[in-house]
Amino acid sequence: MTSINLKSYYWLYSKVFLLTTIAVSFISAVSFIVGSILAFIVPLIAALSTAQKFVNDQLRAPEITEKKNLVWVSLAITLSTSLALTWASALILFPHVEWKDVFSFFSSEGVVVAIMLIVLVVGFLINYFMLNWAYGSFAATTASDLKKLNE
Repeated sequence: MTSINLKSYYWLYSKVFLLTTIAVSFISAVSFIVGSILAFIVPLIAALSTAQKFVNDQLRAPEITEKKNLVWVSLAITLSTSLALTWASALILFPHVEWKDVFSFFSSEGVVVAIMLIVLVVGFLINYFMLNWAYGSFAATTASDLKKLNE
């Protein structure tokens, strides 16, 4: 088992994720529904780009531990970046909102919080399975195709 430094792939995922997010936010400004659908495509595009780069550099698919690390770090990047951009957007778009009132509303409305948690868990699972596929099956197929081309 060969272990390599995955930092460059984490940075690549971050850059592609951020640039794609910026592009999607312009589309989201025009249409909320289209932007919401594209929000799931952003991490997939970043993961596919990263998996492709990994295969091209290493001439193989990621090993199990590398795949696991790529998936979890990519998820962490996706969640932290999305959370930071959401907060920044909220603060810019709603500068005069009394945030303590917003938080007290959510703390008093259990149904709203439950629905939000369900949506977040479903979104997390969708992202997890997409990233797992990109760094797993997609990377393995790409590596196999690359090997056939080199023969």
